[in-house]
Amino acid sequence: MRVLMFGWEFPPHISGGLGTACEGLVNAMLRRSIEVTFVIPKACGDEETANLKLLSAGDVAVSKIMRKYKNMFEYISVSSSLSPYT
Repeated sequence: MRVLMFGWEFPPHISGGLGTACEGLVNAMLRRSIEVTFVIPKACGDEETANLKLLSAGDVAVSKIMRKYKNMFEYISVSSSLSPYT
C-alpha cells in the first residue's frame, strides 16, 4: 500500500502539534510496511527520512496538463515574517 500525505511541518522543524502528530502517523504506517510520501511546503534537509519519502512542495513534478494551465496564472512570491519553522 502507498500513502500520500500533505502537512505543514515535520520534525525536527515544528511550530505546533501538527508535525508531531504527522510523525506519529508516519511511523505507525512505516511499521506496517506502508510506503509513505510526505509533502511539506519546504524541507530543510535534516529531517529523519529513513524509509520515508519527504518532499518539498516545490520539488513535486508538475504534469504536462498542469504546465499548460500554469501559464494562465501569475504566481507572486510575497516576503513575510511568518515562518512555520521558528
